[in-house]
Amino acid sequence: LDAVGNTTAAIGKGFAIGSAVLTTVSLIAAYAEHVELEDESMSLLDIYVLAGIFIGGILPFIFAALTMLAVSTAAQGVILEVRRQFHTIEGLMEGKAKPDYARCVDLCTQSSLKEMILPALVGIGVPPVTGFVLGTRSLAGVLTGTIVCAFALAVMMANAGGAWDNAKKYVEEQKLKGTKIHEAAVTGDTVGDPFKDTSGPSLNILCKLMSHLALLISPFLVDSTEYWWKGVIIGVIVTATAVLLLGYYRVKDRKEKAVIESQIKSQREMEEIVAIDEDEVGGPDSPPGSDDGEDAEEKTEASVVEEAAPVEEGEEEPVVAEEPVVAEEPTLPEEPEEPEVAVE
Repeated sequence: LDAVGNTTAAIGKGFAIGSAVLTTVSLIAAYAEHVELEDESMSLLDIYVLAGIFIGGILPFIFAALTMLAVSTAAQGVILEVRRQFHTIEGLMEGKAKPDYARCVDLCTQSSLKEMILPALVGIGVPPVTGFVLGTRSLAGVLTGTIVCAFALAVMMANAGGAWDNAKKYVEEQKLKGTKIHEAAVTGDTVGDPFKDTSGPSLNILCKLMSHLALLISPFLVDSTEYWWKGVIIGVIVTATAVLLLGYYRVKDRKEKAVIESQIKSQREMEEIVAIDEDEVGGPDSPPGSDDGEDAEEKTEASVVEEAAPVEEGEEEPVVAEEPVVAEEPTLPEEPEEPEVAVE
């Protein structure tokens, strides 16, 4: 049922990105009518249009990469929290205590909000910066390039992610766990899950967000680069906001990570101390003659080896001396006798 669900979801996501593209196309048409773009002004030979298409074609890949990195960061945070709970909550490994589920859910929620800051600023900041710096024609090119690349990328991610997930299930059905094939399938599924569940569907939002924003700022745009300084100001504001927010959250995450790692380290040190104490306490409880018996056995074995060593050396000498004598006797003297018999 899970494999069938993955296939069905991939088909449904194809329709979803198709509807997003149609919505974006209609919004681009409204934008072009509002800024009074003519057919001749949207020629591919126009350098501003072509530059906008290239900028828009890059955005879906940047957006998808940022969302996949967000999934990876959230997963690493959850793994660290699970390790901390294993080391700090007594009886958790034995099933006698319950884990702190709320802490893991809180980590996922906070990470999902923090890691979406940069992708959101990319989608929000590019249209006004492009519109004010390069003009209305370039912004139309950005929207065109975005929907073309986002459509192909989203369909590929939905189908590839579902295929990788189903491939892992097929390998497990064939009872190939523990093999290199299963390791490769797990790696594919690890990449496929954010492909089909995060980056692919988020491209629909990117297309709609950029087209809506372009339509909203269209009354303030003109088809010239006269007001380029406005775009520069907006770009600086967006960049500064992204740097400040990301820097704040990165420092905060590092501090929390350092605290968790210190807790894990201290707990490990305590476990090592307890283990050493148990070994020391367990020494006197053992039979008093056990260590002496082992030492005696080691001594007897060493003495036997020492006594046997000269005997072996003495026995080796005659054997080594006899071997070359035996090797000289067999055929060497017989070979000259045969020709004598032949002469006789």
